[in-house]
Amino acid sequence: MTGAPRTGSAPAPGAAPTTRTNKIVKRTLVHQKWRRDRVARDRVYVRGRGEAGFQEFDDAHEQTLRESFVTNQRQQLWTSER
Repeated sequence: MTGAPRTGSAPAPGAAPTTRTNKIVKRTLVHQKWRRDRVARDRVYVRGRGEAGFQEFDDAHEQTLRESFVTNQRQQLWTSER
């Protein structure tokens, strides 16, 4: 993995929570924070800077992301419920 992973902006149909008018419910995504335990193990894909394709966001990606929160003294955001 090179650099910080970038998340894909277009979820698969039906993968993201939506309103009756088919708008994505952002507050739910904010709560999930790309934590695999909060997305019910749904598949999430990422693409590193300069990479052509996506790869599945796995335990190693999550660990790297969690460590970046600690490195930047923002670990309280990782563990908070909001």
